[in-house]
Amino acid sequence: MQACTAGARFLVSPGMTPELAAAALATERPYLPGIATPSEVITARGLGISFLKLFPAEAVSGSWMAPREAVAAGDWATVRLLAERAAAIAAQP
Repeated sequence: MQACTAGARFLVSPGMTPELAAAALATERPYLPGIATPSEVITARGLGISFLKLFPAEAVSGSWMAPREAVAAGDWATVRLLAERAAAIAAQP
């Protein structure tokens, strides 16, 4: 792999295919593939990969519950309100 030839000590990818994972694992360097779905987690675990990177985290991680502006201003009431809304959504059948 070109990254290894260039001196990479670990590998990170924004996504994962079985072919990419096999090539990365063959280097024996730490490999952190990007995943976004449960199926990708299952595939990675089936390949023996136990450390994964949620990518793109912004789109799937719920960061909307702690807007940058609210955190910067110390507006914990807004953060709490948004977290309570998320909990209510999750509790729906």
